[in-house]
Amino acid sequence: MKKFSSIVMYALLLLGLISMLPAILYGENAVDTMLIYTYCLLGLGVLIAVGMSIINIGKNPGGATKALIGIGIIAVVLVISYFLSSTEPMMLAQGKLYDNEFGLILSDMGIYTTYFMMAAALFVAFMTAIKSSIKK
Repeated sequence: MKKFSSIVMYALLLLGLISMLPAILYGENAVDTMLIYTYCLLGLGVLIAVGMSIINIGKNPGGATKALIGIGIIAVVLVISYFLSSTEPMMLAQGKLYDNEFGLILSDMGIYTTYFMMAAALFVAFMTAIKSSIKK
């Protein structure tokens, strides 16, 4: 399995280098190639994460409750960030007014979700450090 994962890693590295080649040769006109490659990697990562989660739930049904609790917490954070987001139009750097409500809500949701998740990660990291220092 370790050999397989290193083969996949080197294959993805080679594909990344190949996708960067047009950007190096042609400049900014080839950014689309790198974005498509990035979207493909993101989709592959999501598919692997979901697939391995389903396999793990099949092997250990008792652990499914922990997974569902995590998914529920993420859903609650997304709902809270949705209600905090604004549809107020904003001026872009080019001087254009951006007033697409879905895009504004989606970008605000992403920002607020990132803030919540970073705060939660920092809280857990600090609590783990405090807990480990108390045990010593």
